[in-house]
Amino acid sequence: MPRNAIAMSRNGVTVKSMSEGTFITVRFYPLRDGRDFGALAGMLIACGKAMPHGGCTEQTGQRLLGESFNAQ
Repeated sequence: MPRNAIAMSRNGVTVKSMSEGTFITVRFYPLRDGRDFGALAGMLIACGKAMPHGGCTEQTGQRLLGESFNAQ
């Protein structure tokens, strides 16, 4: 599973993967010092410009990375 922007781009996720205003769902491990950054800990899902009924999930969006939301 990619853990940073460079690794994500190597796996095909780029700025062109999602347009501005796209709803996404992502789970990540935040930095301990509280800065707005972290490591990807599960799937990255893009759901378009309108929030789907029931939320942005694997069933309502496009999985860009990852296999599951197994982060604890």
